[in-house]
Amino acid sequence: MEFALSHYTSKESWLRYFTYSLFAFSLISITGVELSVTGLFLLAIYARIQDRYSARIPLRIVAPFAAWILVAFLSSLANPDWLGNLFTLRHQYRIFLPLALLVSLNNVNLRRLLLVYLSLVCLISLYSWLQSQFAIDVLRMGKNHPFDIGGVSHAGQITYRARGFFIGPGILGNHMMMTGLLFGALAIGCRDRLRAIWALGGVMAMVGLMFSFARGPLLGTFIGILILSFQLPRRWAITLFTTGGILFLIGMILVTSGWMDKNINRFGDSAYLNRLAAATIENAGIQMRLVMWRAGIAAIKQQPWLGYGHYNRQAAATYLPPKSPSIPWKVPVTDTGLHLHNIYLQVAYDFGILGLLAYLYIWITIFVWNGVWIFRAGKSMPFESAVLWGTSAALAGSMVDSLFHNAFFSGNTNATILIFMGLSVYVGCQIRDALRDFGAQ
Repeated sequence: MEFALSHYTSKESWLRYFTYSLFAFSLISITGVELSVTGLFLLAIYARIQDRYSARIPLRIVAPFAAWILVAFLSSLANPDWLGNLFTLRHQYRIFLPLALLVSLNNVNLRRLLLVYLSLVCLISLYSWLQSQFAIDVLRMGKNHPFDIGGVSHAGQITYRARGFFIGPGILGNHMMMTGLLFGALAIGCRDRLRAIWALGGVMAMVGLMFSFARGPLLGTFIGILILSFQLPRRWAITLFTTGGILFLIGMILVTSGWMDKNINRFGDSAYLNRLAAATIENAGIQMRLVMWRAGIAAIKQQPWLGYGHYNRQAAATYLPPKSPSIPWKVPVTDTGLHLHNIYLQVAYDFGILGLLAYLYIWITIFVWNGVWIFRAGKSMPFESAVLWGTSAALAGSMVDSLFHNAFFSGNTNATILIFMGLSVYVGCQIRDALRDFGAQ
């Protein structure tokens, strides 16, 4: 009895529990994410103190996350209502989640964890199909969360934008994009019996992405696929990358110029194609974003170095035109701050140019880290290399999607981005330790 009880009360068991719950809740509930992250942080700190894990963390990985917090803190102090600014930063403690995962993933079978994650992605994809076809949302019954119409066929059939378990379809699209690219990389790189399962997960994630009707994540998916093409033999990789890049540019020109919108009848009666073809430069949503971006750039020029503080209302009324029929703001911007629907402008507005540099420092560090360990692992560790390829493609896709959204400040999306960064850090350390042990032998 004592042995069984100790098995369920050890820190290793609780680290496994909170790791699984974090991956599961990232697809379901931001409240669950917060609870899981809190548990992981407390246990990771305890484990580092007790087992001295801290020596295994490369300083070059810690530095960018610390720089981000430092600049955000200085920006809050440099602006009016500094207490309010600091309060809005309360969720930024999650920035150190990749370091906590470096400890917790040591107690988890990574393949098994990703298979559980894959099964949840498939379930959410199926649920998204129900939402798209019938506007069913059993978890939000009685609440005012109306479905957006994704598209209407020429026959009049309405297809709704699925949102899974999230607030909006854009968040679902970002998650399905990232998970689909990860599973796609595993399907390409792994040569074992699980290859078909990874491929199934990638396909199901892409199906969920399609049901979300989210154009930003779709754009990010194309970029991610171009990155994954380099997993293939070099002669294939160069051909696919070049061909895919040319087709991508042609498609962008046809859509944004309005040619596809004018000639959509040639491609059949598809609500999805109708939605895609509507992404012209004259589209009301795109015009709204252009207005917001111009307002953000004007505000940044006036206070460039440390910005206005996170979600500070100060510049919203000054630089943003009032709501009008031609500018259909979805929320009262002066109540919530200036939402620029572009993470790079948003970071520069909130934290200034120094904040934007710190933000990009995080991403560049992760990409360089992944590239180094993919190169050093070669073909000797196919699963680990595939995970690094997948996280690289997923994070690159998220950066592209962030051109149109404040993705890094969105609760569930922020957690998923940091989880993928944590996977990168952990797997890179695993490759490093394996090569070190091999060299010692």
